[in-house]
Amino acid sequence: SSVPDFSGRWVLRRIEGKFEDLMADFGADLATRRVARRMKFGIGKIMQEITCAGNELSIVNIGGREVTTTKLSIGAAEHLASGPDGSPILVQPRWEGSCLWTAMRKAEDGSALPLVMRRLV
Repeated sequence: SSVPDFSGRWVLRRIEGKFEDLMADFGADLATRRVARRMKFGIGKIMQEITCAGNELSIVNIGGREVTTTKLSIGAAEHLASGPDGSPILVQPRWEGSCLWTAMRKAEDGSALPLVMRRLV
């Protein structure tokens, strides 16, 4: 089966799950999480420019405090990448059908971060 091509410019339209908990897992303090909640976590404002080349995915995160770039090698061994906030993370992305699942850990101490799933809807 073929995998989707996420290439393009995408605007955050909705969030599933407890996003404030995800922010805390990434190290966001309470004040930052409160500001994000008041701003509806960037829904309609946060944008990602994604380019795909085979199993290489580049995600430019725009609209947060700073522009960051995350590079993923899908199906590869765990590797170092930048998180959405620019912090170093260890990632292991994989395809499951048409969904892209990314297991993540903090690079500094190896603590687990939530599993993230992307799909076209």
